[in-house]
Amino acid sequence: MNLTDYSDRLNRLSGVVFKMEDHGVPIDVDVCHDILDKASHDAAESQLWLEAYAGAYTGRLPMLGKDVSKRAKEWNWNYSPWLQELLHGKRPRGLGLPKSPYGMHGQVKPGETTVDGRALEWLAATNPEHREFLNRVRAWRRQAMVVQRVTSWLELALRYPDGSVRLHPSFGMANDADDRAGAKTGRFGVKNPPLQQVPHNKLKDPYRVRRAFIAPPGKVLVVADYSQLEVVILAHLLAVLFGDESLAKRLEPGMPDLHSATAQYVFGTVLGNKEISAAEVGMIKDSPTLGTLRDLIKAVRYGLNYRKGAWGFGSTLFELDSAGNISGPPLGEERSQQLIDALYGFDPGLPAFHKWVDQYVYDNIVMPSLLGRWFPFPWIRSSEQWQARRAGRQAANWPMQAGGQEITAAAMIKLDAAGFDMGLQVHDELHFYIDEDDDLDAAKKLIREIGETAVPLRAPLAFKPGHGANWEIAK
Repeated sequence: MNLTDYSDRLNRLSGVVFKMEDHGVPIDVDVCHDILDKASHDAAESQLWLEAYAGAYTGRLPMLGKDVSKRAKEWNWNYSPWLQELLHGKRPRGLGLPKSPYGMHGQVKPGETTVDGRALEWLAATNPEHREFLNRVRAWRRQAMVVQRVTSWLELALRYPDGSVRLHPSFGMANDADDRAGAKTGRFGVKNPPLQQVPHNKLKDPYRVRRAFIAPPGKVLVVADYSQLEVVILAHLLAVLFGDESLAKRLEPGMPDLHSATAQYVFGTVLGNKEISAAEVGMIKDSPTLGTLRDLIKAVRYGLNYRKGAWGFGSTLFELDSAGNISGPPLGEERSQQLIDALYGFDPGLPAFHKWVDQYVYDNIVMPSLLGRWFPFPWIRSSEQWQARRAGRQAANWPMQAGGQEITAAAMIKLDAAGFDMGLQVHDELHFYIDEDDDLDAAKKLIREIGETAVPLRAPLAFKPGHGANWEIAK
């Protein structure tokens, strides 16, 4: 893609985005209040439980006569300096827990401390004595975040004459001050209010927040998303670079679910789990026990796109119970390496691609995207090994992330040209508002055709539209 083509593409995309921002995203105010009431109640209960637990260990008992909202300022589970003192300080002032070696942005640098979500996961996994307490801190943070977000939606929403109530988020790319390679892909963030992190996993969202997003009066909400987009891009690259069509063939329509088939090979064929080996591949995803193995190997597959290693997986993958709480120790480096080796055996093109990336970036200093956008990685030649490894990880991930943006942007431009009314773009997912009098099946068919042919690939794109009264049902 030359500069003129890229500039034209951005101009056309800007026009689509302007329409989306102007149109707004309809929400159900009653559902928002219901979510807010439940999350506020749960957060208050969690607050009381946490205060009592921490106070019993440290002697720093709260003054129970105070209002919960006032006590929350003294027992703030989001205030890092205070929480670090509580978790890592010596008794009786603190719990005396070790510091997490891993945080949301990777390995924690020497001399630094973090109590972010990833660190709390590690602490809960490695300290069974205080596991329930740490899981409760994590739960409180989720509850408080729901309260904060839904409150902001209600404050920012505008009411229209047709009876709809809408948010008007802004869609923005990463700013120029952000030098992370992943931030330069051009992927949108949904801001003011942020809707990028609205959860869809029932374990992470007991309040079913997505049901608050609806269609405007006289319209039907259609939600379409790209299935396994990063894996599809990888399959395309393996076919183009090495003539390896094996992963692309596994993604063809009618083939078994990729992650279920991978889990069956890794845990059944390689590691000897008889239950998953004998199971029907189509049943693995919905099985309470085998589904967790599928989720585990899926996490490893996507982590390998970022060149995550056995130490990283071993520190950040954990056993979870039915409520999504940490229930066991970290996976461990040895077990993680077993899974990586087995996955490489299932997809031998993956290590070949990583080796090719390392050599290509070292020779050329840059890495191209699907459509030819370049990103420089000069630190690939750094004498500091960690810098060189970091460049290799980012370079391997660049085609997936940038390619995902290019495919989604191409679909948005073509769907807008076809007359579709778009309201929201989140990750690899697009929202459409279809007139109730229109032929819904024909509209969904056309949306799918345009989405799956937006950018020609050697691996099949799957863009699946669904519809319903709200985002939760439509997805």
